[in-house]
Amino acid sequence: MIKEKIFYTIICDGCGTDLNKDCDYTYWDDIDYNEECAKEASWEKIDDKHYCENCLEWDEEQDKRIPKNQNK
Repeated sequence: MIKEKIFYTIICDGCGTDLNKDCDYTYWDDIDYNEECAKEASWEKIDDKHYCENCLEWDEEQDKRIPKNQNK
């Protein structure tokens, strides 16, 4: 029997990096678990977009991490 299943990953909205590219499992069937993995990997969710650590910078004025080039 062939059965369709839906799986999830998170892709960086800044550079297109796949959160799970270097993991044992490429996709997960639980959206919430993907969000948890992203937090553990130092990714940020900002305005419903996800950014990897390489696409973020510290903003002194806002005292938080923001997507690179946001203020430029």
